Amino acid sequence: MKGFFKYGCPTINLIINQNKIEALLDTGFNGDLMLPQKIIDKLNLEEIGFSDFTTASGETKKTKVYKSAVKLFDREIETSVLSTDSDFSLAGMELFHNCKIIIERSKNILEINC
Repeated sequence: MKGFFKYGCPTINLIINQNKIEALLDTGFNGDLMLPQKIIDKLNLEEIGFSDFTTASGETKKTKVYKSAVKLFDREIETSVLSTDSDFSLAGMELFHNCKIIIERSKNILEINC
């Protein structure tokens, strides 16, 4: 999978419920996915519970958890999705736990190999 840099941030496209979602590849996020609530509502994801998470600033928050299928590397995997009030989506390291990630911003390289 190849990604790109948007505003200097590593970004990838994911397919969720046959919709293309642009997500920031967040190496500091150890979950699967975090999506804005408005996207979750549009995708009609099934709510499965609640979870606490810690923001980059160290603040602990509680949020809803949903389940979804994500198409990665020509296969569909089931994953958990945290909701957020922000306007951007995050792809976390749990989604790519068996993958090699290469990020070289100076060479405009973002590759994920599993």
